[in-house]
Amino acid sequence: MAVRIEISDGDETCCLDAGSDEPEVSPASLVRIFESDGSDRQKWCVRGDGSGTDAINIAPHLNRGAGLGLRDGFGHHSYDEAVLVRNFSAMNQLWYWNGADYHDIIPN
Repeated sequence: MAVRIEISDGDETCCLDAGSDEPEVSPASLVRIFESDGSDRQKWCVRGDGSGTDAINIAPHLNRGAGLGLRDGFGHHSYDEAVLVRNFSAMNQLWYWNGADYHDIIPN
């Protein structure tokens, strides 16, 4: 199974792909973000912090303070929450959908 998330910023679109032979996105998955033309722009790594597992970007080129991540908040080997991850920190910002928009639980 492969998961693709497309992120658009004006005319530029990037893709986050998580491909795996497993039936779900997991720490064994190869996760990477790249421009829509296929060139690598940003590497991701899987990291556990004691409260779950994140796939986080290790070298963000747009925002060095935070990155888009997929979080396993229950200690399972599948990602069930989308989060804004503070790079190399145990602090995570969860986002939620209110039926119309995404909102940051911990706005800053």
